[in-house]
Amino acid sequence: QVISDEMIAILVRQNDHELNNTVVSILIDTLKPLSLALCSELIPQIIKIPTDDLSIKKCTEILKQKRELLFWEKRKIWIVLLLTIALCLAIAFFS
Repeated sequence: QVISDEMIAILVRQNDHELNNTVVSILIDTLKPLSLALCSELIPQIIKIPTDDLSIKKCTEILKQKRELLFWEKRKIWIVLLLTIALCLAIAFFS
């Protein structure tokens, strides 16, 4: 609700570059603890706010980090399991 189309329209009409940068910066900071699904919904709204290119890069960087984190979170258990099995086999063969 904070970044609804109405709020974005107000920011566009005001055309205050400093205010827009501040709002976008605060919104980007609030994205950090959120999940990838929520960030994927909110970032297109944030990008609609006219700001500098650095803010857009920050948004895309957050999405990239969230995707990488999700990728490793899904595979972490399998990696640990395979390393454990490999370690057990190495101990069995070398003892």
